[in-house]
Amino acid sequence: MKQKILGIEEVKIDDRVYPRSSVDNYVIAKYMKAMKSGSIFPPIVVAKFEGQYILVDGNHRLTTNKQMKNKHIKSEILEGLSLEEIYIESVKRNSIHGTSFTTLDVTKICLKLQTMNLTLTEISSIIHIPADKIEPYVAKRITRIGVTQEQVPLKAAYKHFAGEHLAEPLNQETSIGVKQMDLFNSLIHLLEMRYIDSENKLVVEKIKRLYNLLESYI
Repeated sequence: MKQKILGIEEVKIDDRVYPRSSVDNYVIAKYMKAMKSGSIFPPIVVAKFEGQYILVDGNHRLTTNKQMKNKHIKSEILEGLSLEEIYIESVKRNSIHGTSFTTLDVTKICLKLQTMNLTLTEISSIIHIPADKIEPYVAKRITRIGVTQEQVPLKAAYKHFAGEHLAEPLNQETSIGVKQMDLFNSLIHLLEMRYIDSENKLVVEKIKRLYNLLESYI
């Protein structure tokens, strides 16, 4: 596979083909610490499509480099793929390394792969979920909206609507309680500004506990 040094701003994240809905800030923090200590990371993977370099795998590495103000990044280049092929390649690559997909990501992926007229066996080989578990898995995290019965993936806070037929779309971005949002904003600010004392073992243990607890909400 061809490798090339790309300008970080050349790499585009296209929601049509990139399967992750967000980055994991805990992973970013680990990567940043490792990069500062001199660790060498593998190249990101991009696909050249219609003159653009579209990210296939490596958003955490890309984001870490951006936060460290790096201007260039080593990249492996895929060429000659359609958008559907790029999407499938991205899912495959992102499903085999350490940062797991969220439940919401997996639900969206399964729904999208079904629209490509793939069999459950083919979807299973891409997302690494047993074929007989795919439909029950998705059913627990979708609702249907309006007369069209559009299938809509549900975030963790709204999963109690799974299986229901709703007349109107849910606003899944609505916050639940201003005080909770203030707490979250304060915590995010501490993390983003690197104010957390990472040398304090007790603090590190609390962060790990928080991280483990958050997994059930994502």
